[in-house]
Amino acid sequence: MRFYFDTYEGGTLVRDEEGLDVVDLAAAKLQAAKAVVDVAKDLVPKVQIGTVAIHVRDTEGRVVCTAEVNFEARSLLELAPGEIVPAYLPVESQD
Repeated sequence: MRFYFDTYEGGTLVRDEEGLDVVDLAAAKLQAAKAVVDVAKDLVPKVQIGTVAIHVRDTEGRVVCTAEVNFEARSLLELAPGEIVPAYLPVESQD
């Protein structure tokens, strides 16, 4: 099956005009997940805040899945007084 992997980064969408042949939709999802991580790696050295997404289209042009990474790096020392540490950070046990 042929799928097209459009990249969205920094407000810009780059359409994949060539596409890629993969076995099925599950393989396309895996390919998109790997690709979005590779693209997002560019944000880390720049310490940029942003969203990177890969939109997977089928041969009819329908978006069939999306892989997305939202990146933000901030110091917890910059929390405002009374601001709560985000819930997704690991918390050490008090036992």
